[in-house]
Amino acid sequence: MHSTSKPQDTLIRPTLIERLNSLLPIPYFLSTLLIAALMGPLGYYIADILTYPDLSTTTTAFLAGSLHNYTISQRIGNIVVYPGLIFYCGFMLRYMRQRIIRIEQDLVQGSPDWENTIKKAFSGISRTLPALAFTLVFALLTLPFIILQLSSNQGISQLEFAISFPLFLFGAGSFIWMYVSSLYGLYKIGTQPVKLRSHTEDPLMGLGGLGKISLTLTIVFLIAVFLAVYEFTAYATAFPILLSVFFSGGLIAIGVAMFFLPLENIHRRMIKEREKLRNQNLAAILGILSNTHTEERSPALQDVRRMLVLEHEADQIKAIPSWPFDTASLRSLAAIVFAVVASTAAHLIIVFLKI
Repeated sequence: MHSTSKPQDTLIRPTLIERLNSLLPIPYFLSTLLIAALMGPLGYYIADILTYPDLSTTTTAFLAGSLHNYTISQRIGNIVVYPGLIFYCGFMLRYMRQRIIRIEQDLVQGSPDWENTIKKAFSGISRTLPALAFTLVFALLTLPFIILQLSSNQGISQLEFAISFPLFLFGAGSFIWMYVSSLYGLYKIGTQPVKLRSHTEDPLMGLGGLGKISLTLTIVFLIAVFLAVYEFTAYATAFPILLSVFFSGGLIAIGVAMFFLPLENIHRRMIKEREKLRNQNLAAILGILSNTHTEERSPALQDVRRMLVLEHEADQIKAIPSWPFDTASLRSLAAIVFAVVASTAAHLIIVFLKI
């Protein structure tokens, strides 16, 4: 069996954002939190201090840019959700990558064949160029907002936005690329002829780790959907509420669908393996019955024991799931979907009431 004691970062290379964050001599969680604060309200306030030397003018400018003339939901968006989204994108890059690595190590313990298979399937999730491509798309989509913000700010505040917002878009682009490429990695794994574990050792035949990866990606994506929908709908007041509902519901539906679709090949393989085991079991039972009938004798004690073993094995085969996850995973998925739907619906109601 291969050793699984490799340093985690040699299995799947860290993203550019992770490497830059790691330059700060503090834990990754704190460095990501600090950067999110500097790209959010704290950075705005520091920029206002540098722009307006007078403290009262600075405070007035900061409050005008963050609190005044905004609804409660928009204020929450300014002070909490926007920096929270920045932190979430940066922190989840590391979480998703390390989660995949930990699950790979568990899979390799069951079958060494998984090591190279998973490494090849997920080796591209940390690439920078595709993340930059998504960043460019987001920049084009938000171009009117960028122009508005640059024209309404001045001095250091304008420079702060010109630096922080592209970095935020790059974080979002890196997050989406890792999510999409990880889903594609799951799909590719389903096409590989990796030897499965015996169903007597594991009802999921060693494939449960893939279901865990898909569940992780789905949960991470759905939480990001809520944060993004909150930020978008809080300010897009001219956007019809019905379109907001369809927009939000569509993203949530995509997230749920992406839990199952990348596992479709695995699903088919599990059904095929179950049918193969069922046919072998049935053939063994029929063989015993045929021999007994041909020899025109009563079943021997050995035959009875063998029949009991085969009947027990048949029950085990029936219990093999057709998807690489258990009911606990489905309950977790249902809980997160319910939480995101309820939170999003509550937010849309608040936006509709202009609170």
